[in-house]
Amino acid sequence: MFVGGISNETKSKIKSCGVNVYEIPKEVLRLRTSIINFRWKLYKDFLKENKDKYNMIFTADVRDTIFQKDVFQFYNYDKQFLGVFLEDGLMTSKVNRFWVKQFCDEDEFNKIANETVVCAGTLLGTADKFFEFSYELWYTVKNKGHVVDQGGANYLIYSKKLFNDSVIKYDNHGFVLTIGMSNRKNIVLDNDNNILNYNGQIAAVVHQYDRKHDIVSKLKVKFNDSFLYINNGTIINERKNTLNNFIKSKFVNKFFLIIFFLLFIIASFSIYLLEKRKRKRNLKNFRKIKLKVYQQKEKIKKSYLYKKNEYSLISQ
Repeated sequence: MFVGGISNETKSKIKSCGVNVYEIPKEVLRLRTSIINFRWKLYKDFLKENKDKYNMIFTADVRDTIFQKDVFQFYNYDKQFLGVFLEDGLMTSKVNRFWVKQFCDEDEFNKIANETVVCAGTLLGTADKFFEFSYELWYTVKNKGHVVDQGGANYLIYSKKLFNDSVIKYDNHGFVLTIGMSNRKNIVLDNDNNILNYNGQIAAVVHQYDRKHDIVSKLKVKFNDSFLYINNGTIINERKNTLNNFIKSKFVNKFFLIIFFLLFIIASFSIYLLEKRKRKRNLKNFRKIKLKVYQQKEKIKKSYLYKKNEYSLISQ
């Protein structure tokens, strides 16, 4: 398991399940990207060497995903395909609109705006197709800076029509349930706290369950100590911390904005006073010059009159 920035307690829990944990050091992420995007390079590189060992590939986010059944039993892989799982929302949603428009202009986006959002957190496919998709998505996001892979995935699938003939779209009636954007009324649990898909069947995989806090509480009881600590209430604290950091950042941003605005007003007023003083000084200098010119004219005039009178006297 490749991880980045998780607690030592969570690592210990994962290791206790017999899983090798690989911490991605920050220096590895030399490119302007996040581990969320960097994972596609990890998938690509791993499958380049190992895809012949596997018939099917399923990838999933870890923190907000639970498995209730074997996901592979629900598809007969007699042909090459890429399976994507849809959320309960359109591309016009504020967040997804922003993510997708990081890869295309307004005109391109408008052509796919009414498409249903593909979630990049869970994907299923045959090894060859998954390798091709990982390759395309990695080279789509790697040089784009701070973008989100889900925007790139939707752009490739809907706008670029990557693997158009071999893409299979599954909604929440299928075996993977993606409930972040779902109405809570549509999410049903049975008596054993298994989460059901929209057909009333136990979903093999439930993704984004942590967005529904009452479901987190029920799963906490169901899984008891075997449930990873990060999901055992910590995620709610993480969200609170994230919200607090966001509020703090907004406060800090507002504070600096106010300071900047005050400095701008002070600077503008100072420039106004300097200009006013400069105009006043220029006017004063102009008056001095004008006065000197006047005095000079008067002096010349007096000299002329004096010489004229002197000439008249001599003439007489």
